[in-house]
Amino acid sequence: MAKVELKDIKKQFGKVEVIKGINFTIPDGSFTVLVGPSGCGKSTILRMIAGLEDVTEGKILIGDQDVTHLDPVDRGIAMVFQSYALYPHMTVSENIGFSLKISKIAEINKIKLINEAAEILQLEGLLKRYPKELSGGQRQRVAIGRAIVRKPKVFLFDEPLSNLDASLRAQMRVEISELHVKLGSTMIYVTHDQVEAMTMAEKIAILNDGNIEQLGSPIDIYKTPCNPFVGGFIGSPRMNFIDGHVAKTFDADLIGIRPEHLLTSNLSGLWNGRIRHLERLGSDTILYIDLTDIGSLTVRSPGDFNPLIGDIIYLTPMENSVHLFKNGRRISNF
Repeated sequence: MAKVELKDIKKQFGKVEVIKGINFTIPDGSFTVLVGPSGCGKSTILRMIAGLEDVTEGKILIGDQDVTHLDPVDRGIAMVFQSYALYPHMTVSENIGFSLKISKIAEINKIKLINEAAEILQLEGLLKRYPKELSGGQRQRVAIGRAIVRKPKVFLFDEPLSNLDASLRAQMRVEISELHVKLGSTMIYVTHDQVEAMTMAEKIAILNDGNIEQLGSPIDIYKTPCNPFVGGFIGSPRMNFIDGHVAKTFDADLIGIRPEHLLTSNLSGLWNGRIRHLERLGSDTILYIDLTDIGSLTVRSPGDFNPLIGDIIYLTPMENSVHLFKNGRRISNF
């Protein structure tokens, strides 16, 4: 295990600056998620930590050692990619132990390491199978096992669940989180999926255009987004934003209200509008409501709420749930 420090890190591709001087520390043994839209720089940061991309300016420290210019093999890291990259002609056991082939570890110790990784990942009964005989989730576990046997200081994950279907992604989120608890290792995880970030991370770094917009725990970022970008990126459905005269009544340039923080009524409320569309999800019903002079708002209501398209509905924000933004920054709640 080891902490990871990024000090004034910049990265340029030609004349284009893609990482613009970031500073943050990833604590020893923590699970930190870098999340943001495509092109924000999150994978570039991960690749610089791994040594797969050169740093233009700044320093990277792993466990107090300056690794900025070290080769990847000398950094004490192991990386799991979006692509499983398994060797099709090798068994699960051979794939997990491949990185040990060039080491000077005794054969009996190699077998022990492979078996330990297989036990952690519940692959014991699959060691003699080939990748083509595995499900997508099992293949990803083999790729993780290949990282575990190296006993790294830091695990790096680059969108490892993107190739899986929705149910497998949910399962693997749990398995990777449980793996972190078992190993107690420092893990840095990159994703564009805010659900993965919220459900897995101890700390989240929200990236946008090569900068860290906000760093904090999932619940802190959800409750107190520092600006409209973060407020809109974290949460599903995304936060509603209202400007104009409505925002001015709150002495703000812009207000944000999450869909789950709008109360519905058939009788009265602060605002009213007509239901344009709805989505019944079982546990929830998502309403899309057009309001005069405000625009369209999205509302998350209970699943047993049973309105019809075209109905008039009244909305009232919950107390202390309206986020006030001024000059591009959050100023308070109302």
